[in-house]
Amino acid sequence: MNLFVDTSALVKYYYPEADSLDVERLILAADRIYLSELSLVEFASALMKKIRMKELDEKERHLIWEAFLSDIQAESIEFIGLAQEDFHAAADRILELGRDHSLRTLDALQLASALKVDNARFLAADTSLNSIAQELGLSLAGSGI
Repeated sequence: MNLFVDTSALVKYYYPEADSLDVERLILAADRIYLSELSLVEFASALMKKIRMKELDEKERHLIWEAFLSDIQAESIEFIGLAQEDFHAAADRILELGRDHSLRTLDALQLASALKVDNARFLAADTSLNSIAQELGLSLAGSGI
């Protein structure tokens, strides 16, 4: 199984939270992992938020960041780049779906990345984002994560 992993699920893989075991099981079972280029920045931001919220100390943050950097060097992980047309597509999706869904900027860009990957299931730990992904025709990797 190929898997596109949104940052919301990626955080659960590296930091124990509710549903972390389900996320870990799906990621470890995947043949290939796809991440948006945005994930690098979003993951750093998520770690620093955990520092600010006193959920993580600097030593733990460093260990998690180094593990992430090591993992992205693995051959089974591929970053999906964003091009100018992806930003336009993300804006179009926000305008199209924003009346009925709370589609945030970076989530729209994550979806633009995911839609560029053939035959990959979508994994996010955000029910609203999962709902939108399904509406756009993406197959979800896990239900209820």
